[in-house]
Amino acid sequence: SLRQMIYTMWLIFLRHPIASKDPVFQSVLPMLIQCGTVCLHKVGFPSHSNSVSCDYSRLEFDTDDEFNAVLSCLRVSVVESIRTLTLMVPKLTFSVASAWLTELLNKPIDIGTGADADRGICNLSSPSFISWDACSVFLEAVMSKLFVGDGDKSFVQEGIDLLHKALAYQMQDPLILSAVLSCISGLFPFLNYTPQTLPQVLEKIFGAVVFNLPGQTKSTRSQAVKNVRVHACSVLVKICKNYPGLLLPEFRHLYDSVKQLDSDREQLSQMEKIILIEALIIVSNQFHDFARQAAFIEEVIAPVKELWSSEDFNKAFSSPEYFMDYVGLNKAAVEPSSADTCGINRSHITYCINTILAVIKRSQWPEDYIVAQRGGFIIGGEGCSVLRNPATPYISPLLNNLMTLLKTTCSLFKPEYLHLRHIDFVRAYDLTEHDKLNILGIPPVSVDNSDSLVYRHPLERMQIFISTVFDYGFHILGNASQCLGSEFYCVPGLSKVIIENLIVNFKLLPDFRAKTFIRNFIKPFIQCCPKGQCSTVVLPVLYILTSDILQRLSERWLIINKRVEEEAQSEEQSDPESQEILEEHVIRQLTREYLELLVLVLTGKSVNSDVKEEMAMEDGDMGKQTGSNPPFKELSELGVMVVGTKELFPSIIMCIINGFSWADTTVCHRCTQMLWPVVKQIVANNDMSEEAASHIFVAILTGLQLHGEHESTQSCLLTLSFFYYETLRQKFPSLTQVLHKIPDVNVNLIKNLEVELSSRTGQEKKKKDCFKKIVSSIIGRSVSDRFRSWMKWSLKIWDYYDSALRSVLLNRA
Repeated sequence: SLRQMIYTMWLIFLRHPIASKDPVFQSVLPMLIQCGTVCLHKVGFPSHSNSVSCDYSRLEFDTDDEFNAVLSCLRVSVVESIRTLTLMVPKLTFSVASAWLTELLNKPIDIGTGADADRGICNLSSPSFISWDACSVFLEAVMSKLFVGDGDKSFVQEGIDLLHKALAYQMQDPLILSAVLSCISGLFPFLNYTPQTLPQVLEKIFGAVVFNLPGQTKSTRSQAVKNVRVHACSVLVKICKNYPGLLLPEFRHLYDSVKQLDSDREQLSQMEKIILIEALIIVSNQFHDFARQAAFIEEVIAPVKELWSSEDFNKAFSSPEYFMDYVGLNKAAVEPSSADTCGINRSHITYCINTILAVIKRSQWPEDYIVAQRGGFIIGGEGCSVLRNPATPYISPLLNNLMTLLKTTCSLFKPEYLHLRHIDFVRAYDLTEHDKLNILGIPPVSVDNSDSLVYRHPLERMQIFISTVFDYGFHILGNASQCLGSEFYCVPGLSKVIIENLIVNFKLLPDFRAKTFIRNFIKPFIQCCPKGQCSTVVLPVLYILTSDILQRLSERWLIINKRVEEEAQSEEQSDPESQEILEEHVIRQLTREYLELLVLVLTGKSVNSDVKEEMAMEDGDMGKQTGSNPPFKELSELGVMVVGTKELFPSIIMCIINGFSWADTTVCHRCTQMLWPVVKQIVANNDMSEEAASHIFVAILTGLQLHGEHESTQSCLLTLSFFYYETLRQKFPSLTQVLHKIPDVNVNLIKNLEVELSSRTGQEKKKKDCFKKIVSSIIGRSVSDRFRSWMKWSLKIWDYYDSALRSVLLNRA
């Protein structure tokens, strides 16, 4: 939108080191801040009439959802500008936020018109809620940067007074109360200057935790009431996380309050209870006493242990048939009620999984080594000490049943068990509609259901349950890797248990579940593995996993590439919401997730950890890269170990070089960064043959042909292909023959390149320019030309070398 474009320009000025300090520019900052307060209001929808912009919206947008997507982007830009402005003029932005909040606190509620007007409560279109929502967003943006600098803090007393006003404000409207909680949450930094206010803050939070409207019960609460209660629980977690030292003296009060609420079965929902438990665990980490923290964890986990280890659960988890019967997959769908025993069973499983995840995620040892040693968190002698998590003794025994559960749920995708589903639950294993929209990047339909009880169809409930088991189950294992430390990896036969229960069943999982498996479990599992355990724990897992993923991705991309080719020839676009497009999005995300895993395995770094190295490769001028200092990462210790394992590295390098032929520029870019460190080590290990070297070179050139139209990718591929040729041409003379096979190549250029490379005085830029001229005829063109006849050279030679390399690598392995 025009407003967003303007705010993007303002952000450029605000971040400019010279322009931002110009007196003329600074004179307009107050006006820019006021504009921000206006733009944050959610008004102007085509179906509404609450702003003059509604008329313009009706001309430009067909639906409210289209407008909402644009408005959301605008609000992001406005928030970022407010944060930047707060760094520049903190007193000014805070004074605006303070005046705005004070005005709303003193202003009567304007409900407006709508379905809830007769009941006296706001809806999402009410003028007061729109103002409160905008104010809370503005205030949180200001507070996020207010204390970043060390400048004047004369606004502190005003902030304390504002916090007291917000705490004293009484409101029984759920939407407004939620916005008030956001404002109080934003003002938390002032608690450092007024710790005596903490009891009032806790009282306000717990008042919102138990908020209810007259006549509503636990089972009939409106969505707005549920939202404000969960919001209050989350605010408590935030204050416990950010100010644990302040909360420690209040632990007994918090504990008693949660205990009292939990004793009333009609009070807390399952989600509310678990979030409150998280808050207690966060504060308990400040005990700095292993025995005391462990005792508290034992108390928290006791009801879960009883359920999780029960005979019913053991039987249900033991086989797919028993599991399907226990959760109702093989029975007709029924509405929720006390007679729905299968629904109750699912609820118990979900409760256990959520609680285990909350405990394992929040329980920690002290960051200070001396404090940890004093508190009994360290075992072992000098030089071989190990930090213990107080949750380990109580979580570890529960992991066996979790492994069994995940093995059983993976087995649900076997054909013999798919046939056992009741017709009502044939689509129970599919993506939910919400997940589909997320994958496609389509914003969900905006519906004002604040005053209604959200109804979920039994099928949707089952889909959510299955997703919870997979997502949170893998999350628990990933967090066990991160939080339980060395004790987790020292479990006897750990790799065998993981392989027998999960890895061998990986090929059964649909692509969207496979992505979750890699992201939630495998990545943290490998990243957190102690060096001494890598050979016995990580390598056996990777050996099977990499082979399965290579086969899966190769099959999927064969289909995608064919579809892209057909679309390029017909110049027709598929329906962006079709099943084919959804599956394509999923496989692209799975591929990128797996390549991020390979980056982690090979270099020991996450994808976003080394931006400067990537920027070097994206420089458009090849001449700026030098042959002696190529812009490639080095292999980590694990990477060297992996590439040195002859049974393992073929699957990895085949995936990397195949990635050059897949119709995804991001994938190609990632493969470009990984290839040379792997090749370098393979050559050093004397595992590279003449045929393999030629094939890899063809793969790089094919990537240049497919993706060379993108400037940054072209630069990376040219740098890689030149460096590869320059370094290996003498060891593998067949690389020169590959250049000779390029259509319409000038043979004299190849001879000139050889002369330049052989010369000790040759200029690096001249060498690279010569190489670029040689390959210029195959550098990528537009999408419409990408799959036409001029490209058949690379496809034919690719097929030949692909089979040759597979044979060579497998024989050498």
